[in-house]
Amino acid sequence: MFMKRMLNMLLVMALSLSAFSQGAPRQVPGTEGTKTHDEAKINSTIPAFQFATAAGKFITNADLPANKPVILALFSPTCDHCQRAVAAIKDKMNLFGDAVIIFVTSISNFSELENFEKISELSLFTSIHVCAAQDAFITKFFMPNWILPQVMVYNKQQKLQKIFYETVNTDSLLVYMKK
Repeated sequence: MFMKRMLNMLLVMALSLSAFSQGAPRQVPGTEGTKTHDEAKINSTIPAFQFATAAGKFITNADLPANKPVILALFSPTCDHCQRAVAAIKDKMNLFGDAVIIFVTSISNFSELENFEKISELSLFTSIHVCAAQDAFITKFFMPNWILPQVMVYNKQQKLQKIFYETVNTDSLLVYMKK
């Protein structure tokens, strides 16, 4: 247990140093006056990413299987709206077929990922990844005022079809995945 915590701490430190070494800007919630974000455009491709999992592994866009829809969701483990969205998606997982679902939170929530995965039972699904990202990535590719949850639906060609804010209707997610 001690080794796992130590590994997680080292991973968080490495991710933090990586962001600073790239000169990446950090935007803190509540500072939405600073423009660091242009909303993703419909039909744009999934941005290059590197997310850390609670298990200390990384997932990148290169790990995504070809010809499969992707749902990329910005969430917080303590957000009520987010927890309801996760539960709604989990309840209809059989309808999502071969879609890859990635829940992404701020690196500052990294220590909460393992517990969130356990409580929500998301680790039961191989197509779901619960990860943390640098705030600079989140600020660049998601809304700068951190409206939660924010769900981006990509089709099989991995082109953005729709962005949902706060309220997530799973039936709508399914419709946009198939476009």
